[in-house]
Amino acid sequence: EPLHLLSLIHPAMDRSEFPPLRSLAAYNATIPTHSSPLFGRGAELADIESLMREARLVTVTGHPGAGKTRLIIEAANAMAAQKRVHFIPSLSAVEGAVAAIARALEFPFHGAATHERQLTGYLRAKKSIIVLDDPDRVAFADGVIERLLSACPDLQVLSASRAPLDLAGERVYRLGGLNFGAGDASSAISSAAGVYFTHEAKRFDADFTL
Repeated sequence: EPLHLLSLIHPAMDRSEFPPLRSLAAYNATIPTHSSPLFGRGAELADIESLMREARLVTVTGHPGAGKTRLIIEAANAMAAQKRVHFIPSLSAVEGAVAAIARALEFPFHGAATHERQLTGYLRAKKSIIVLDDPDRVAFADGVIERLLSACPDLQVLSASRAPLDLAGERVYRLGGLNFGAGDASSAISSAAGVYFTHEAKRFDADFTL
């Protein structure tokens, strides 16, 4: 049934309009979607999900093009039913972690309290996962992420980066390349790397065979 919603307006608050409603669907709609399947990463995906059950800060590292971003997106989608997921692409030191996270949450700052304190107060009672894609390590130099994790017991951070973030409590998962078989032609064609290569090649030539 429709609900009648009320909004508080006060001189000490910055906003003067009714803010956008935030719901579980709205939060998790920020996770990028892909039309193509994930090739050959079933074991790695299970590893990431297992690490996220044990740790609150997990960073997937690997060389450029290894598929780090795609893997954390798939992991975030798998966990979206249990927690609200907020995806932040390319967090920069210029914007800062607090501002970037608030933007992803569509969280409106108001009042005289510092932005970090307001964001901490909001996240403290939420079950959330912040997903960072290729963040600038300089953005974490002031310890914001550690303070948020310390103050918010149900907050987790999942990151994809070429190198570890070197933050307290970080668990690092090194992502290698796709399996390419045993070295012979038949196993190479049927391997994860071969299937993925063929799939991508068919985007340009529907008749391509490996």
